[in-house]
Amino acid sequence: MALACAAFFYKAGENETGSGVWFAGMSIVISAAILMLFGGGVLAVLLGQLGLLIAITLYRVWRDPR
Repeated sequence: MALACAAFFYKAGENETGSGVWFAGMSIVISAAILMLFGGGVLAVLLGQLGLLIAITLYRVWRDPR
């Protein structure tokens, strides 16, 4: 699940900024933190990824409020 989310964020980052490395990196860090530090499962990883998606969206809206 974590790798699928990282792939999704990589592709989204390529479409948005031209490089998906930052988005995929953030996704991997969040997934690793949830799995290793908090002992979370699939649902926890999905919720963490949803939080990342919301955070990126809010940042993009704040940065470029067209």
